[in-house]
Amino acid sequence: MRDHTMAQAAAAALADCFLSDLEATEDLDSFEASLAAGSRALAASALSACIERFDRSLRSQAPPGWRAHEVAPRTLVTLVGEVSYRRTVYLDEHGCRRAWADELLGVRPRARLSAGAFLWLARRSAEVSFRKAAADFEAMSGARVSHVTAMRCAREEGALLLAAAPEGPGLSCEGVRVEVDGLWVALQRAAHREEALPRFLYEQSRERSSMELKVASAYAAKLDAGRGRRRRAALAVVASAEPPEEFFERVRAQMAASFELDDVRRVHYGADGGAWCGPERLRGMLPAHVRVLFKLDPFHVMQAVCRAFPEGPTREWARHLALRGKGAALARMAERLAAKATGPRRERVRQLASYARRNAAAIGARAASMGTAESTNALIAARMKGRGMSWSREGAEAMCALRCAACTGRALVAPAKGAWLTEREKAARQPVGTSAAKAPWSSGSGWEVPHSSRRHAKQRSAEALSKVW
Repeated sequence: MRDHTMAQAAAAALADCFLSDLEATEDLDSFEASLAAGSRALAASALSACIERFDRSLRSQAPPGWRAHEVAPRTLVTLVGEVSYRRTVYLDEHGCRRAWADELLGVRPRARLSAGAFLWLARRSAEVSFRKAAADFEAMSGARVSHVTAMRCAREEGALLLAAAPEGPGLSCEGVRVEVDGLWVALQRAAHREEALPRFLYEQSRERSSMELKVASAYAAKLDAGRGRRRRAALAVVASAEPPEEFFERVRAQMAASFELDDVRRVHYGADGGAWCGPERLRGMLPAHVRVLFKLDPFHVMQAVCRAFPEGPTREWARHLALRGKGAALARMAERLAAKATGPRRERVRQLASYARRNAAAIGARAASMGTAESTNALIAARMKGRGMSWSREGAEAMCALRCAACTGRALVAPAKGAWLTEREKAARQPVGTSAAKAPWSSGSGWEVPHSSRRHAKQRSAEALSKVW
């Protein structure tokens, strides 16, 4: 009841504050914009006042051996705008500076963004460009940040997600479906702008100017989503630019978190037949009782067929054999036609014959309904391809982790509060050959020499506090 009454009183006070603007404009659209900006400014002022009140309430509860040194200002970018406040800086029993209010509130040392603003920028950067994310943050909070700040948030959050343990529902099921495919993105280099290539040349030199991201999706089954659509149950997405061994180890760890591997009997595995994503990768990592049933991704099979036979009844014949699971017959047909073909077409038909012969048992295999690898790739490519984007390896790894979290609904990882003592301050806690009272301590202007006595340090603190209190 008390909270409701206070909320009504606050709403009435806000109405008294902004009513004159509405009467002056007589326009709801302009008033709505001014009310939003004014509300953000009031919220920032309230946040600043609350932190300062909280800091003052701590002065009588300082730990033993701590003494107040100064009241220092700090500016922090939050979800309600840029907040400036003053908090008390203490000297602990070892002479090190400690902003106790910041420590208790979880404000990271020397951080410009609050945890909420950091997560907002990282989450938004997973959907739009860094410049757009920074502009959206300014429109939402009224605080201006650069696109470099958004990029740094995305990179740090990506590193936190990669280091965190995989999450999942831990379902118990007999069959799991896993699909793996590669995704090529432009590689950023020092001379990237000078070596920008047209699209067709980029495709020809892809090995040299691009890198292949590895994308995997694991899910329990396909469920009816209405209107002829289907959704994947317990979907988990893994993407990275790591070597195959490390990538599949990450896939196995995600599968162990998403499913009870002791209950799994079959893993329906789909891939394009590449050397790096063969079925032996999973067989060597899963328990011995789990059968890995390999099925060639139908998209890549049809891609090879259409490349060899662009049109005509021959293509329909080859397509019919692939859909019916007759990989050996498709290989024999392609070999016969390759002997009659000439020029570049002969090489393409030979490639189809070799591809079908090598993966004859996996073409159209009677396994679970799959074939969603390309749609999973599209989830990652929606942010990482197009519009001339290029990536460094570290940036691509971080964005892959962010996109996977966004696609599966995983909560982002808040940054750790971190140690408030720097390495130099930690060394001062255990001084060599001197007492704790003579240990050097850090002031706002730099590192000071050891003081001769604790009495002199107390006198300096009292003089500094008398100027600001």
